[in-house]
Amino acid sequence: FISSHSFNRPTHTMTYSEQRFVTPMSIGIVVFMVTSLMYWGYKKIREPAYKPGCVAKLFEEAEDDGQDAQPTDDGTSRVADDGNDARTWKMPNGMSLFYFSSNSSSSSGTKKTKSSAATSATNTNANANIDTNQNKYPILCLHGGPAIAPSTPWKVFDELAKSHDVDNEVYLYHARGCGKSTRPFSKFPTPGMWPGMKIIEQELGIGAQVADMERIRKDHLKVDRLHLVGHSFGGFIATMYATEFPDRVASLVLMVPAGVLQLPAKNKAENGDIFAMVKEKLAVIEASNLQPEEGQQNLQTEFDAFMKKYLDFGSLPTETDESLAERQYEFAQHYYRADFDGDEAKVKAEMEKVDKSMIGGMACFATFLSMGMEHDYIPECRRRLSGSSFPVSIVHGGKDMIPEYTSRQYMKIFPPHNQPQFHSIPDVGHEIFDHPDAFGIVHETIKRGQSK
Repeated sequence: FISSHSFNRPTHTMTYSEQRFVTPMSIGIVVFMVTSLMYWGYKKIREPAYKPGCVAKLFEEAEDDGQDAQPTDDGTSRVADDGNDARTWKMPNGMSLFYFSSNSSSSSGTKKTKSSAATSATNTNANANIDTNQNKYPILCLHGGPAIAPSTPWKVFDELAKSHDVDNEVYLYHARGCGKSTRPFSKFPTPGMWPGMKIIEQELGIGAQVADMERIRKDHLKVDRLHLVGHSFGGFIATMYATEFPDRVASLVLMVPAGVLQLPAKNKAENGDIFAMVKEKLAVIEASNLQPEEGQQNLQTEFDAFMKKYLDFGSLPTETDESLAERQYEFAQHYYRADFDGDEAKVKAEMEKVDKSMIGGMACFATFLSMGMEHDYIPECRRRLSGSSFPVSIVHGGKDMIPEYTSRQYMKIFPPHNQPQFHSIPDVGHEIFDHPDAFGIVHETIKRGQSK
C-alpha cells in the first residue's frame, strides 16, 4: 500500500519466468524454516533437561547471594487423617509433600519418640539448628514409579519404625505431583507444546525432586545427613541426590534401582530399556501359549499399539493429569503380565494393590522430559562421588523380570573405598521392600553408616 500510493511507485507484475524462480525459492525457505524448527524441537526432546550437579549449583548460588533457598516451616501441618500418621512438608511455590513418619505412629501402630532434629524450633536461618549427631540421622525412603506413590507404608518401613535396635526416625514421602502431595497441574499448562513441557519439567522433574530432598534435610528435619532408602525409580532419585550432595548422605540402600543411568546403554547386552524388556517377555509368553488365556491374545500387537499412545509426547497439550495417570496404570498391567509370565490371576491380584489415585500423570512424564531420549550420567556420577565415603548396598530380586545387570550398573559409579555391597534375594520380584530380608540389609547398612 505504501509503495504504490504514498510514493507513487509503479506496480510490477512478475513475468512467468520470475514466478518460476520466486515460487520454488519461497517454498524452499518455508521448508527450511519448518525443518529447522522440527530439528530444534527433536534435539531438545532428545537432550536431558536434568544434568547431575545442577541442583547443588543452584543451592550454592543461593547461599552465596545470601538467599534462603528453603521455606521456614516446621513440617507439622496436618492433612486429612486417614488412620496413619499423615503430615506434610511445605515447599516453595505452594507445594506440599505428604509423608508417613515413625515419630508418631507407623501403620502397625508402633510409636517412637521424636528426635531432637525433627522437633527443633523453626529458625529463619536455614543453617541453624542442624543436628550433627550421627546416631540420630533420619531414614528417608523414596518410592518408585515414577510417580506411583504407596497408599500405605512399606513393610520395611514398619520394621524399621518398630525396631528397638534402630533409634532413627523413618520417613516415607510422596514425591511432588503424585499421591497426596501437591499436584500443580490438572491439565497441560500452556497451549503450546514446548513451553508447557518446559514448565512441567521444571516443576515436577528430577531436579525439582532432588531439590525437595535437600530442603527436607536442611529446613524440615534439620540434620547434617540422611540415611537414604530408594526403591526402583526412587533408587535412581536417591542416587542423583547422593551425586549432588555426597557430604549429606550417611548411607544409601538402592532396592532394584531403575536402569536409567545410561540410555540407551552403550553395552547392548546391558540395555536397561524397560519397554523393550516388557515387549520381549510378552513375545516369549505369546509364543509359548498354545491355548492362551483370555486377554492374552495378540500381546505384542496390543503392547505396540499402547506404546505408540504412551510415548506420544505430541499429544501432551490435550492431556490431563488424570489421563496421563491412566497411561501409567495401563503400562503397569502390561508390566505385571510380563513379570508374572502371563499368569492372569497374579496380574489381577497385583493390579488390585495399585491405587490409581496415587499415580501422578504429569509428574511421570516430567521425569521422562528430564532424562530426554539420550543421556549418560555415569561419568559425572563417578566424578562427583569419587570423594564420598558413605556405605552403599544395592539389592536385587531374583524373580524380578528386570535383569540383575541393571542393578549392578550402579556398582560402577561408587568408589572402592565406599565398599559397595550387592545383595540378591532369590525368592522375590520387584516389590522387594515387603520382603523380610530387605529389613536386615537396610538395618546393616545404616549401622555401617553410623559407625563411620
